[in-house]
Amino acid sequence: MNTTTISTVESSFSVPNLVKRTCLMSVCVSTVLILVGVVLFSYVFNRHDSSSTFSMSFLVLATGLVLYGVFRLFWRTKKVYYQPTGSEIKEYFMFFDLKDLNELKSSIDEGNFAVSPAFRCHSGGNIRLHALMTSDHQFAAVQLYQFVPYTYSPVTAVHYFKEKEALAFSAFIKQCKK
Repeated sequence: MNTTTISTVESSFSVPNLVKRTCLMSVCVSTVLILVGVVLFSYVFNRHDSSSTFSMSFLVLATGLVLYGVFRLFWRTKKVYYQPTGSEIKEYFMFFDLKDLNELKSSIDEGNFAVSPAFRCHSGGNIRLHALMTSDHQFAAVQLYQFVPYTYSPVTAVHYFKEKEALAFSAFIKQCKK
């Protein structure tokens, strides 16, 4: 069984059956960006008037394309997939008010999101829900955190939901974001 750790700035948890793969499309896009930047560099340096505004604009554009292409190539070409379904993993952070803590905790512990009251997400809050969910909604890993001065501390253990429970959690997320 493969295990990959996905870590964030403040927390990390290990999720079974995750694999990290290189995305061929992202590698191709990064390579094209670098090549276009190099072609623009050669164009600028082969011009007779290399000090014009037009040439300087192309030089800046070429530098930006090469730097962005290199950035994408080294940091944006890997994606995390859930091995049993082959679906890509997305990471979600949702924030709630402190008054929702007990109801959220019981919903997560029981895995019952159908009877959850109408929670509303906020741009920040004392309660943070960290979730990893597949794009096909067949798997979700969820953990709830509470803000204690200077950091978010775990309130629940990591809960893994599959199939029907994961679909219910996906519907819960959509309901909260409305």
